[in-house]
Amino acid sequence: MRSARSSLEWALAVAASLSMAMGCMTVTRSEGADPEDVAVVDAGAADVVSREAAPPRQDSGGGGQTFVRRPVHCGDAPCVIDLSRSGTTETFCALVAAEAEAAPAGRVACWGWNTGGELGRGKDAGEAPSGQPAFVPGIEDAASLGGSCVVLADGSVKCWGEGNFLQDGGALTTPSPVTLPLPPVRRIHGASDNSICALLTTGELTCLGAGVSYGRLPDGTFGPFAPTEPTVVTIPPGSRVVDVAADLSRFALLEGGVVLSWGSWSSLGRVSSLPLDPLPMPIALSNVSSIDAAGGHVCAVANGHVSCWGQGRHPDQSPPSQPIPEPVPGISAVVQVSVASTDSGRRGCAVTDQGDVYCWGANEQGQAGDGTRKFAFFPVKVVGLSGAAVLVRAARSSTCALLESGRVECWGDNTRGALGRGNLGPFELVPAPVKLP
Repeated sequence: MRSARSSLEWALAVAASLSMAMGCMTVTRSEGADPEDVAVVDAGAADVVSREAAPPRQDSGGGGQTFVRRPVHCGDAPCVIDLSRSGTTETFCALVAAEAEAAPAGRVACWGWNTGGELGRGKDAGEAPSGQPAFVPGIEDAASLGGSCVVLADGSVKCWGEGNFLQDGGALTTPSPVTLPLPPVRRIHGASDNSICALLTTGELTCLGAGVSYGRLPDGTFGPFAPTEPTVVTIPPGSRVVDVAADLSRFALLEGGVVLSWGSWSSLGRVSSLPLDPLPMPIALSNVSSIDAAGGHVCAVANGHVSCWGQGRHPDQSPPSQPIPEPVPGISAVVQVSVASTDSGRRGCAVTDQGDVYCWGANEQGQAGDGTRKFAFFPVKVVGLSGAAVLVRAARSSTCALLESGRVECWGDNTRGALGRGNLGPFELVPAPVKLP
């Protein structure tokens, strides 16, 4: 346990870092907005859905600029109001709005890989992939998604697939949804290394699973361990966490655009002398509005621009680890980013305030979306979408986007059904709608 003196020194150091970081930030509030409703985050369904075209949340940009992320306008059914990717696999899940509900709540349909039960269809379904989206049994009142986890309207969390869900026997794969022993949750993030971080309705951040905590192991070495109970992450007093991302490192996005990181040095986004840094400290970006991590690769949106770091970086095909954020050229006015890890290098996709989608990196199966199979050394615009995008989810060899119309369109590899077209087949270069139930 950290001593009282070291805890005080750490708190003072973080406070000083936060003061320096926030001194160069601009936070934009809309006229007459609730003080709690500061728009800084890629926040999931509760923040992007609009059934009656309510004014969308705004992201703070440098120099007083604002970049507006488009909301979903539900019209024809089925209407998707949130979209997630499960860990590092080619599995996608969509939150389909309940037709009669005024609030964003509904059922969850998944498609694609199923090697770890990511489709949530139970043990009898086996491990076969499926290109036909189907509802996850037992999920009726979902409010938002995070990987293969869902936050229900009452704040409870259900998860399935790969992950440490604190079950009896310590199983790391679960083909049917299980309820996590957590207090009411506002947002959940299921990472690709069998760990989960949840933002509670109280504002606390809690994590569980492999790589979440760091300390002296039974053999005397210092490293990660999986706690038997959820562990509360210590955040500086007075700070408000608005979003979280988790992978080899953890990232807490604070109100005002500061990001704290802890975990593996290779993807911290800051310099550290520790191979496993347990102390949440600010990274070298300000005005951050969206962040995503997968396979040791991390990208964030700051002032409408994308920067990436971690084990591999854009736009080279086989680069070394890049621990410090480095800008992605040729794209601006970005409101949301998503990353994935591939054998031929890291890849990412981003959505602009105009609803355009850009991707870069691996493209062997057409997952960059420019109609070619050429490696995208720099961001290329996705062609063929039927409308403006709200958010994008990048997977290893495929990509899916949630559109303003509430429909989902996918492109890239379909050998395991990741495109949701009702079949298993070859790669597809052109986006097409997912065949939702």
